[in-house]
Amino acid sequence: MTLTPGGHGGSVNESLSKFAPELDKNTAEPHVQKRIGKLGRSSFDEQHPFLLIDETAVEISVVYAMESRDVMPPIEPALLGGVNRMWLLVTFTRWLPLVTENGIERFRRPAADPLDAEEAGAE
Repeated sequence: MTLTPGGHGGSVNESLSKFAPELDKNTAEPHVQKRIGKLGRSSFDEQHPFLLIDETAVEISVVYAMESRDVMPPIEPALLGGVNRMWLLVTFTRWLPLVTENGIERFRRPAADPLDAEEAGAE
């Protein structure tokens, strides 16, 4: 008797080669383009959308790599509709990636657990 949904097999996209294509596919959705377009047309100097990324939006092998590996994507996703920065909040990761015109960089997220605070120091 099965009491839980069936599992899904697969591998971890170790190199994150699928990261940018997966993100670009999702940001092409009309509801995302609408919001990004609105921000891009604003008069704000800084236009920083925060995109929440989890296994419902991006292929699970990519999310697993972001959650469990210390690796950066080899190709950054495209900036959208005139915005100059794009923050990527990937659930359950230690990193907060920032996409800019100069590429992608990452910042350590603050530790949620005080016991992890020592690990959250700067690199």
